[in-house]
Amino acid sequence: KPSDKRDTYTFERLRYKISDSIIFEFAGNLGKAQGLDNLMEAISTVQNNKAKFLFIGAGAKLKDIEAFSSLHDNTISIGFLDRSEQNDFLNACDVGIVTLADGMFGLGVPSKSYNIMATGKPILYIGELDSEIAICIKKNDIGWIVKPNSPKELSKKIEEITNNPEDIKAKGLKAFQVASQVFAKS
Repeated sequence: KPSDKRDTYTFERLRYKISDSIIFEFAGNLGKAQGLDNLMEAISTVQNNKAKFLFIGAGAKLKDIEAFSSLHDNTISIGFLDRSEQNDFLNACDVGIVTLADGMFGLGVPSKSYNIMATGKPILYIGELDSEIAICIKKNDIGWIVKPNSPKELSKKIEEITNNPEDIKAKGLKAFQVASQVFAKS
């Protein structure tokens, strides 16, 4: 049950357990349109022990994510959490992950990007380079972009991000500013 997993990984315990880590978080629909196989392949080759990956959500790929996390010490799958806990779980990470599988451009807009920005977290976006989210990230310097189906490139980018915690903080601050000045309701 997801609630049993959440009891095991309260956010305070999670932060304490991996406090010297850089936490990359994917929160949301664990579906086929998200390109999660590409992400898991990249995670499996990350060498930096400070990089940890947290998956929160439900969907068609949940069992795959749970199986993957049981085999990889750098990955935790919590399962579904209620939207009322969104502020807590979005603040449990250092970098928010937004993904769209190759060919999904124009069919889905990952609105979670705006919630990630509002918590002052930078975005690691895996998707089409000319999407709305990619353009926003480039224009405002609020994260990193990797094209889909590029697990080697993605793994290399994760290593680069993990080795630059000051860049994470700077991009997170910019993300919050963009969220509050550009996308906030008046």
